[in-house]
Amino acid sequence: MYLCTLGIVEKNSFGQLFSGDLNNKDFLASITSQSEPSAYKEFEGCGTAPLLANREPANEKAQDGQWPWQGAIYIQNNKGEKYICGATLISSKHVLTPAHCVTYQKSELAVPVRQLTVYLGKYSHNRDDEGKDIQKLGVERIFLHPGYRAEQLLNDLSIIQLNKPVIIGDYVRPICLRQFANKMEGLLVGYGINRDRMGDLTQTKVNVLEEEKCLEKNLNLKSILTDNVVCANYAEDGTQCVGDSGSSLASLRGGNKPVWELNGLVTVGIALQDKYECNHASRILLLNVDNYLKWIQMILS
Repeated sequence: MYLCTLGIVEKNSFGQLFSGDLNNKDFLASITSQSEPSAYKEFEGCGTAPLLANREPANEKAQDGQWPWQGAIYIQNNKGEKYICGATLISSKHVLTPAHCVTYQKSELAVPVRQLTVYLGKYSHNRDDEGKDIQKLGVERIFLHPGYRAEQLLNDLSIIQLNKPVIIGDYVRPICLRQFANKMEGLLVGYGINRDRMGDLTQTKVNVLEEEKCLEKNLNLKSILTDNVVCANYAEDGTQCVGDSGSSLASLRGGNKPVWELNGLVTVGIALQDKYECNHASRILLLNVDNYLKWIQMILS
């Protein structure tokens, strides 16, 4: 292992060492994503649902195969296995989820990987007839965003590396990452929320709100709203209640071959605010995935 002396950039077994502000003109640009992402090879077949037409569905329970990138994270405890958060498949071996889902509460310390299991192709928490299309995977490694701070859920993002690649098929396949930054919009996809349990995979439309409008209903969210977080409400009253931590915001990318791409990830949903009604007055916070593309692509590569 080498040390960094007199401002000279040297390397150790982990890579290049930080050598002071005066010697790192490209440091900030290398870890932020305000500019266009560097060359990145998109996963072939991403963002497609072979069993369904690539259309925007209504607010309703999802059909099996409709959102093949949506996953579920379970944690092992003394009472067995317990669902904790949603996750989004972005490669054959990686899922995105909020960092607070895979760390000890109010800390930046990741839980042991042996305690976590990721399910893909799981469309319900209540059905007994599921099984043949579900893939159950262990966790090899957890990458927490280096800027994650638990106190204010700052940069609340993590990447889970699975212990083996998923089998790509009609019920399990990655979503595409966005090629160009654009406005946050689309369908919110996640498991239905009840007071005592999670339900079936569901989708609903949401509207992005200005900060002032957002805080009218919940001033406590102010400390979490940053340039990387947007606030939204549900487009319709009486809509399907969906949007726990790790639910995804997806939109359809146009072109000759339309595909679904990931726009955002729920960091603060309604249940985390101890609310269980989804309507115009409800508020959810979404992490803008566009702002983290460079970091995500660095981990994937």
